[in-house]
Amino acid sequence: MLRSERKIIDGIMLIHPMLEKLQKKIEDEQERVIADMISPAKKIVEALYALDARRIDLCNIHVLYSFIEQGLGSSFSVLLSCAKAGADSALYNKARTCMERAGFTLERAGREFEYLFKRLERRRAAVRVAGAPVFARAYYRYKP
Repeated sequence: MLRSERKIIDGIMLIHPMLEKLQKKIEDEQERVIADMISPAKKIVEALYALDARRIDLCNIHVLYSFIEQGLGSSFSVLLSCAKAGADSALYNKARTCMERAGFTLERAGREFEYLFKRLERRRAAVRVAGAPVFARAYYRYKP
Protein backbone atom coordinates (compact mmCIF):
# COMPACT_ATOMS: atom_id res chain seq x y z
CA MET A 1 0.00 0.00 0.00
CA LEU A 2 1.29 3.44 -0.89
CA ARG A 3 2.16 5.95 1.81
CA SER A 4 -0.43 8.39 0.45
CA GLU A 5 -3.10 5.70 0.78
CA ARG A 6 -1.99 4.92 4.34
CA LYS A 7 -2.30 8.62 5.19
CA ILE A 8 -5.99 8.55 4.24
CA ILE A 9 -6.69 5.67 6.62
CA ASP A 10 -4.51 7.35 9.26
CA GLY A 11 -6.55 10.51 8.82
CA ILE A 12 -9.81 8.67 9.43
CA MET A 13 -8.38 7.02 12.52
CA LEU A 14 -6.88 10.22 13.95
CA ILE A 15 -9.71 12.67 13.15
CA HIS A 16 -12.33 10.49 14.87
CA PRO A 17 -11.56 11.75 18.41
CA MET A 18 -12.02 15.32 17.17
CA LEU A 19 -15.52 14.76 15.72
CA GLU A 20 -17.42 16.10 18.72
CA LYS A 21 -15.39 19.31 18.78
CA LEU A 22 -15.82 19.79 15.01
CA GLN A 23 -19.56 19.16 15.35
CA LYS A 24 -19.80 21.85 18.03
CA LYS A 25 -17.99 24.33 15.76
CA ILE A 26 -20.46 23.62 12.96
CA GLU A 27 -23.42 24.15 15.30
CA ASP A 28 -21.97 27.43 16.55
CA GLU A 29 -21.41 28.62 13.00
CA GLN A 30 -24.96 27.63 12.03
CA GLU A 31 -26.35 29.68 14.91
CA ARG A 32 -24.18 32.62 13.86
CA VAL A 33 -25.39 32.38 10.24
CA ILE A 34 -29.03 32.21 11.29
CA ALA A 35 -28.58 35.15 13.67
CA ASP A 36 -27.12 37.26 10.84
CA MET A 37 -30.43 38.20 9.24
CA ILE A 38 -28.87 41.23 7.50
CA SER A 39 -27.48 38.99 4.76
CA PRO A 40 -29.70 38.11 1.81
CA ALA A 41 -31.70 34.91 2.27
CA LYS A 42 -29.91 33.16 -0.61
CA LYS A 43 -26.53 33.68 1.09
CA ILE A 44 -27.87 32.28 4.39
CA VAL A 45 -29.33 29.21 2.68
CA GLU A 46 -26.07 28.52 0.83
CA ALA A 47 -24.08 28.84 4.07
CA LEU A 48 -26.45 26.44 5.85
CA TYR A 49 -26.16 23.91 3.00
CA ALA A 50 -22.36 24.10 3.20
CA LEU A 51 -22.48 23.53 6.96
CA ASP A 52 -24.83 20.56 6.49
CA ALA A 53 -22.39 19.08 3.98
CA ARG A 54 -19.61 19.36 6.57
CA ARG A 55 -21.85 17.68 9.14
CA ILE A 56 -22.50 14.83 6.69
CA ASP A 57 -18.72 14.44 6.22
CA LEU A 58 -18.32 14.01 9.98
CA CYS A 59 -21.01 11.32 9.97
CA ASN A 60 -19.31 9.55 7.06
CA ILE A 61 -15.97 9.54 8.89
CA HIS A 62 -17.68 8.05 11.93
CA VAL A 63 -19.23 5.33 9.75
CA LEU A 64 -15.88 4.51 8.08
CA TYR A 65 -14.17 4.40 11.47
CA SER A 66 -16.85 2.00 12.74
CA PHE A 67 -16.54 -0.24 9.66
CA ILE A 68 -12.78 -0.42 10.13
CA GLU A 69 -13.17 -1.07 13.86
CA GLN A 70 -15.66 -3.90 13.30
CA GLY A 71 -13.75 -5.37 10.37
CA LEU A 72 -10.45 -5.56 12.25
CA GLY A 73 -11.91 -6.72 15.55
CA SER A 74 -9.22 -7.31 18.16
CA SER A 75 -6.43 -6.07 15.88
CA PHE A 76 -8.05 -2.62 15.59
CA SER A 77 -5.94 -1.25 18.44
CA VAL A 78 -2.79 -2.33 16.58
CA LEU A 79 -3.85 -0.33 13.50
CA LEU A 80 -4.76 2.65 15.66
CA SER A 81 -1.32 2.63 17.26
CA CYS A 82 0.28 2.32 13.79
CA ALA A 83 -1.71 5.36 12.65
CA LYS A 84 -0.54 7.37 15.65
CA ALA A 85 3.09 6.31 15.19
CA GLY A 86 3.15 6.61 11.40
CA ALA A 87 4.19 2.97 11.09
CA ASP A 88 3.31 0.58 8.28
CA SER A 89 1.22 -2.53 8.84
CA ALA A 90 -0.43 -5.26 6.82
CA LEU A 91 -3.68 -4.23 8.53
CA TYR A 92 -3.98 -1.21 6.23
CA ASN A 93 -5.00 -3.49 3.35
CA LYS A 94 -7.70 -5.02 5.54
CA ALA A 95 -8.84 -1.52 6.55
CA ARG A 96 -9.10 -0.60 2.86
CA THR A 97 -11.34 -3.62 2.30
CA CYS A 98 -13.53 -2.54 5.23
CA MET A 99 -13.85 0.94 3.71
CA GLU A 100 -14.81 -0.52 0.35
CA ARG A 101 -17.57 -2.53 2.05
CA ALA A 102 -18.89 0.81 3.32
CA GLY A 103 -18.94 2.11 -0.26
CA PHE A 104 -15.84 4.31 -0.06
CA THR A 105 -12.61 4.03 -2.00
CA LEU A 106 -9.42 5.51 -0.62
CA GLU A 107 -9.40 8.05 -3.44
CA ARG A 108 -12.94 9.20 -2.69
CA ALA A 109 -12.25 9.45 1.05
CA GLY A 110 -9.04 11.36 0.38
CA ARG A 111 -10.85 13.81 -1.89
CA GLU A 112 -13.90 14.33 0.34
CA PHE A 113 -12.12 14.60 3.69
CA GLU A 114 -8.93 16.37 2.60
CA TYR A 115 -9.93 19.60 4.35
CA LEU A 116 -10.38 17.67 7.62
CA PHE A 117 -7.13 15.76 7.32
CA LYS A 118 -5.27 19.07 6.98
CA ARG A 119 -6.26 19.82 10.59
CA LEU A 120 -4.23 16.86 11.82
CA GLU A 121 -0.74 17.34 13.12
CA ARG A 122 1.49 14.90 11.28
CA ARG A 123 4.77 13.63 12.58
CA ARG A 124 7.79 13.88 10.36
CA ALA A 125 9.55 10.81 9.05
CA ALA A 126 11.58 8.71 11.47
CA VAL A 127 15.23 9.64 11.89
CA ARG A 128 17.73 6.94 12.69
CA VAL A 129 20.11 7.63 15.56
CA ALA A 130 23.78 7.20 14.57
CA GLY A 131 25.01 3.66 15.15
CA ALA A 132 21.53 2.15 15.63
CA PRO A 133 20.85 -1.07 13.75
CA VAL A 134 18.26 -0.74 11.01
CA PHE A 135 16.12 -3.58 12.37
CA ALA A 136 15.80 -2.17 15.91
CA ARG A 137 12.77 0.16 16.01
CA ALA A 138 13.51 1.01 19.64
CA TYR A 139 16.40 3.17 18.47
CA TYR A 140 14.23 5.33 16.22
CA ARG A 141 13.01 8.70 17.38
CA TYR A 142 10.62 11.12 15.76
CA LYS A 143 11.26 14.73 15.03
CA PRO A 144 8.75 16.98 16.79
